[in-house]
Amino acid sequence: MANADSDAVVDQVNSMTGFFFGGGDQYRYVTTLLHGARHTDSKVLAAIRAKLADGAVVAGTSAGAQIAAGPDMVTGGESYRALRDGSAPGYFDDGTRLGHLPEGGFGFLRSGLVDTHTGAYGREGRALRLAADTGHDRVYALQENSALVVDNPGTLHETTTVLGSNGVGVLDLRDARARTTPDGWTLARARYTHLTDGDRYDAHRWSAQPAPGKRPLIARTTSPVPANDDVFHSPDNPAGVPYSFLSTAQALAETRNQRTATATTYENKPRFTVTFTKQPGFAAWTSDGTTARTLVGLRIDVAPR
Repeated sequence: MANADSDAVVDQVNSMTGFFFGGGDQYRYVTTLLHGARHTDSKVLAAIRAKLADGAVVAGTSAGAQIAAGPDMVTGGESYRALRDGSAPGYFDDGTRLGHLPEGGFGFLRSGLVDTHTGAYGREGRALRLAADTGHDRVYALQENSALVVDNPGTLHETTTVLGSNGVGVLDLRDARARTTPDGWTLARARYTHLTDGDRYDAHRWSAQPAPGKRPLIARTTSPVPANDDVFHSPDNPAGVPYSFLSTAQALAETRNQRTATATTYENKPRFTVTFTKQPGFAAWTSDGTTARTLVGLRIDVAPR
């Protein structure tokens, strides 16, 4: 922590053209490179920020990706408890509790919240709840072995490109409405876009551009979307049912016989149902003619039952 204001370290930073933040705990980055309650830059972070403005590459994985977020950066939490109990400002020793830091992380990327490991831990639930609770209308949900490359961050020309095998989700809450009923929390009219290798996304226009070589998917299968009772891959499920938020969305895109599909949480007090709907404007693209590799504008509703 003392080295965060070291002139010698600043000199090292100024000699570099790229910076990589590793995984671990994003809150440790906050307490190391930002000054306490003032949340002001240390000399080292200020130097990194200046290098980024001059064209240097700043990258990160896991916590190192989440720390790039601006206000309300997530500090921890699991999807089911997030849907049931909501979020709270702070950092909590209980890793299941959804926490966020109102002052945020380093603010390199401010066009949306950032969440990671969505494919491994089913974090779309906590991402939707945090965005709704804090008034954000977009979340970038990063999966493993994938990257979101951001050009011109913070400008009207901000664009992103997805690299890697699994992809990045974009949760759009511009038209979403959240409320709490006697049965629990609900969210209506969110939208889900899933982008894969080579796809581009214009943050200012909220528009996706599939990679060259992909073509519109014509749904041909008549197979029903498989039922799933662990949409967010609960750590409490001894059967280890695979995470199914994305796979349910893909299966719905690939079938011509269904307009909607549902998947539920493993936990049942209450059990939340996620409903996926092909609404007007929804589209899917494929590379092989059968598999949905890019999804744009799938409606998402969450409700207890």
